[in-house]
Amino acid sequence: MLEVRSLGIDGVLEIVPKRHGDARGFFMETYNAERFSQAGID
Repeated sequence: MLEVRSLGIDGVLEIVPKRHGDARGFFMETYNAERFSQAGID
């Protein structure tokens, strides 16, 4: 899952990936077209 935060500057967003891990290592989603579209990112 990606968290999209507004930084208070018009048109500037911070995209923060959630890191999921276990003994084998970690995974994080770095791209999600649907989530970006919801946030107004083309």
